[in-house]
Amino acid sequence: LAHSASSSAAALRTSYLCRPRCEPSSAVVPCCLLGPAGVVFSGRHEGFDRAWFVTLGASLLVTLALQGAVFVGEPVARAALQLARVRWSAERKVTLDGLVELFTGPHFDLAKQSGQALAYACALFCFAPALPGLYWLGLVMVGGLYAADKGYLLRVCRSPPAVDEALVLALVPAFKLIAA
Repeated sequence: LAHSASSSAAALRTSYLCRPRCEPSSAVVPCCLLGPAGVVFSGRHEGFDRAWFVTLGASLLVTLALQGAVFVGEPVARAALQLARVRWSAERKVTLDGLVELFTGPHFDLAKQSGQALAYACALFCFAPALPGLYWLGLVMVGGLYAADKGYLLRVCRSPPAVDEALVLALVPAFKLIAA
């Protein structure tokens, strides 16, 4: 039993390696595309070993940490700029329209913020099985992004427009589908 397991493991290890020359009619064509000797997924690492974590895993972790910091830092920076604009321009605004314009913040771009969060979550869930530390990084990023967006939305951005009955009635079928 041990001999058959070791021979099947050896056959599995060598089954994706390319022969020196792939013939289009041969059964080896798919293995010429994948693996360390193939066209796709080629590289010097055959698996998720210690060398992979040192070279690729660490750079991936740093890249996703920096990307998360930028996502969280953007609403914080926008809030700081809006606060500075209000402090430095309040004395020069003398008309009611000027003051309303000054104290009315920008619109909150919900599509952009949710798109950033979902793209980040997708990258995390793609690489986290190989790097479990990414789950903790994702937890910190989602919590930080939630707090930053909540503060930015409630303290800086203008109030969203009121929702009328037509929009609610148009979305009822979608909510029924989601709830099912």
